[in-house]
Amino acid sequence: MLPQPKAQQQTILLVKYQVVVAHEAHFAGGIHLFNCLAASLAASGLFKVHVFTIARQSLVMHHALSHGLLGSLKLVQPHAVMPGQRERLRWTSKDGIQFTVLLQPEGSTAGSTCTREAAESEAAESEAAGYVSDEHSSGTKGNAVAAALVEAVAEAAAQLGQRCFVLLDADRLQHVAVPVPVDGGVACSCTQQQQQQTEPFVHALARRLKHHHRQQESTDRLAPQQLQQPHHCGSSSCKLLVLAQNLHHLPFGPCGTAPRNPATLAAWQLVDGVLCVSRFVASYMQQHALPLLHLDSISNSSTRGSDTTGGSCSSSGVFVVHPADLGAFGRGPFADLGAAAAAKIWGQQGMHHITSTTQLPQQPPPPQQWQQPPVLGMLKLSREKGSGLFFALAAQLPRLQFLAVAADDTMQRAAGAAGLSNVQLLQPQADVGGVLARMDVLLVPSVLQEAFGMVALDAMLRGIPVLVADAGALPEAAAEAAAAVLPVDLVQFPAIASLASQHSSNHLQQQLQEQQQLDAAGSCDAPECSDRVLSWQAGQRSWHGGVYPQVQQQCVDIWAAALQQLLSSRSVYMQHSRRAKAAAEQVVLQAAPGRLQELVDWLGRA
Repeated sequence: MLPQPKAQQQTILLVKYQVVVAHEAHFAGGIHLFNCLAASLAASGLFKVHVFTIARQSLVMHHALSHGLLGSLKLVQPHAVMPGQRERLRWTSKDGIQFTVLLQPEGSTAGSTCTREAAESEAAESEAAGYVSDEHSSGTKGNAVAAALVEAVAEAAAQLGQRCFVLLDADRLQHVAVPVPVDGGVACSCTQQQQQQTEPFVHALARRLKHHHRQQESTDRLAPQQLQQPHHCGSSSCKLLVLAQNLHHLPFGPCGTAPRNPATLAAWQLVDGVLCVSRFVASYMQQHALPLLHLDSISNSSTRGSDTTGGSCSSSGVFVVHPADLGAFGRGPFADLGAAAAAKIWGQQGMHHITSTTQLPQQPPPPQQWQQPPVLGMLKLSREKGSGLFFALAAQLPRLQFLAVAADDTMQRAAGAAGLSNVQLLQPQADVGGVLARMDVLLVPSVLQEAFGMVALDAMLRGIPVLVADAGALPEAAAEAAAAVLPVDLVQFPAIASLASQHSSNHLQQQLQEQQQLDAAGSCDAPECSDRVLSWQAGQRSWHGGVYPQVQQQCVDIWAAALQQLLSSRSVYMQHSRRAKAAAEQVVLQAAPGRLQELVDWLGRA
C-alpha cells in the first residue's frame, strides 16, 4: 500500500515515459524540468508527490548507486496478478518524492537516446497506425510496459481514496499504444479498437481515471466486494492534467505528430488543465488545441518582472510556469564566464568599463586581433538542434573553434565526414558550468519550433552571449536579450498521405460511432463529428517523414555576419555579455515569491 499523505497535503501523481536516463540534466532538458517540477511541489509542503515512469533495471541501479539510494530500493509486485503486469522498483528520494518504476526489458528503448535515425528503423506498421514501438512490443500490438504503467497509476489513485491530481507529461507516451483489456472491468467494446487490440496510452489512462457518469451510476449497484477492486478507480475527484513542454509530441497543430483518432481526442477532452512551459506553448495550445477541448483560454493577468511570462486567472484551463520558478537553473552564484572569455580572446586590448546599458556602436568597429581564437559552442548537437548549420559555419569560419556536446554516434560520423579540424565533440557531462567555461559564444540554431530552450538561459546566467534561431520560444527563453535572433529554415512535418486520404466524412463518422460504444463500457465520451474534428484528424503529421531543408548559404552568411560583429571587439562582446547576464539574473534570481503559490492555486481550481 502507498503511504497516506499528511492531513493538510494533497497528492499528485506525476507520469512520464522517461525520468531515469544516462544523460546529464542539460542534455535531457525535458526530464530535468519534470524532476524540478516534482521537487518544487514536494518542497512546497502542500503535496505528497509520487512519480511513475518506465526504465531499464540497469539504469535504475546506476541511478540509485550514483545518488546513494541503493538501500532504499524496493521490489514491488503488482496489486493484482494480471496478464502483462510488470514488477516495479520503488524508492523515496532525499526530498521525499516517491518514485515507482515499471521495469522495461534490457535492450529496449526506454531511457535511451531517441534519435531520428533510430526512429526511422521502427516497423512501418507502427507509423501507419500512428504509434511508436519498441523491440518487445510493436505499435500495432501495444506496449505492454506502458499498459502496466496505466495500471500502476490507476491503482495508486484508487488506494488514495481522496481527491488527487494526475499530471501526465505530454511526451513520447502520446505516441504509445497499449493493449485493450478484454477481461471485464472497464474493457473497451469498440469494434475497431478490438480489431487492432490497442488504444492510445492517454485514452487508457483517462478511461481508468475518469469514467462516464453512467458507469458511476452502475457502480453504485455493484456488490461491496466488487467496489473494493482497483479497476473501478475512476472517481470524479481525480483531476487529470497535462504538462506541455514539447510541441512535437502533441496531437494538435502543424508541429504535433502524435496520433489523431477519436479515442485520443475523447481522452484530451477530459483533461482538466494544461501546464505550459512558455507563453509560446500556451499560444500554440490556444490556437490549435483549445477549440477542440473543454478548456478556457489562457489569461495574461499575471506578470513576471517587466515581462508577462506566467500565470493564469481563476477560470483559465491553461497555466504558464517559467522553468526558473521551478528551480531549473539553480540559485547561483554563477561565474562570470563572459569576462573570462574576453580576457582570453583579447587580453588587455580595448579594456574599459562596460555595463549592460552601454550603447552598441551603429557600425562594427575595426576588428581587434585575437590572442586566442574564440570558441563557439552548442550544448546539444543533433539534426533537430541545427547540426547542419553548425558544421556549415565551421566550414565557413575556419579561424574559429567549434565545440559541441553530442551523445549520438551519427553526429560523430557527421563530424568525421565533414573533415573539419576546428570541430570538437564532447560526451554529455554532469557540470554544465564546466562545459560552458570552454565556450565563448553559445549557438542555438534549432530547426524545430522549440517549447522553451533552457540552454540559452544557462549560458546567459554566466555572461556568455547567445545567438538563437527564430524558432518557437527561443527568443522568449533568452529573455529578449540574445545577441541576435536569426532565421533558420524549419523542419516541415507533412500530413500522412495514407491517413489524409482515408478521413472522409463518412469514414470519420464510422469511427466516431464505434467510439460511442465506449459509453456502454463506462469510458470516455466520443467527440462529435464536425468540420473542425475532420480537419484536425486529416492533419495527422508524420515525425518520421519530417522534411529537413538543406542549409541555405544565405542563412549561413547571416549567422556568420552576426558572429563576426559580436566578436569584432572586446567592447561589443562585453556589452552583449553584460546585457545577457543582467537579463538572465533578473529572470532566474528575482523570481516572484508567489509564483509557485499561483501554480498551487491553479491546481486547486483545475
